[in-house]
Amino acid sequence: MRRLLTVFLALAMLAAMAMNVSALTEVSSMQSFVSVSADGNCQISIAMTLRLDQAVDKLYFPVPAQAAGVSVNGARVSATKDGDVRNINLSRFVKNMTGDFSLNIQYTLRDVIAATEEGILQLQVPLLCGFAHSVENLYLSVTLPGEVPVRPSFSSGYHQTAVEEYLNCSVEGAVITVRSLRPMKDHETLTMTMAVSEDMLSRLLPEQELALLTLLIVIRLISQISIVKSLQLLIL
Repeated sequence: MRRLLTVFLALAMLAAMAMNVSALTEVSSMQSFVSVSADGNCQISIAMTLRLDQAVDKLYFPVPAQAAGVSVNGARVSATKDGDVRNINLSRFVKNMTGDFSLNIQYTLRDVIAATEEGILQLQVPLLCGFAHSVENLYLSVTLPGEVPVRPSFSSGYHQTAVEEYLNCSVEGAVITVRSLRPMKDHETLTMTMAVSEDMLSRLLPEQELALLTLLIVIRLISQISIVKSLQLLIL
């Protein structure tokens, strides 16, 4: 009987420890505002409430590796590149403290509009890059320099394109609004992709418009040459 009681108490302690670890850190709310400018770059501002039930010594938030001008609450911070991401060091904002913390992270991404191999102009924006802790409520607002041409698609690390079942997406004019219908898991990634029309090129700077048009022409010429060569091989 005593042995069973000891085993029961040990299991209860392990369960309690597991609960404490899972509640160690979570994002109770995250609001991301993405503004795509006329030059094909975008400014991202993330306002989140971070909940700490236990004090931590180190905490990092990942952003895309190409992120520039990174700041937290208006202050420049260090960010270490690790593969496809840069890890922002949040430690000095939360070190050895508990409670709810309001953090505002800002950075810029360049060239989020590019031509695919098929010559299609595509907007692609990484929205989540694998933060180690869950996000209870996610809100996204993406503003384009012109009318949204088509409904965007979303993919995630855990669910791939099926993540769209857990997102409520609406489009009004030049603004795309997304709300999560369930918490986003820890280490989750989320990317928005959308084809844009060539009409948006007229909103770019002249040199950028020329560069993109040249790239589109080259891609289409290569595609046509490949088709001709294939036909010649078939004839031979």
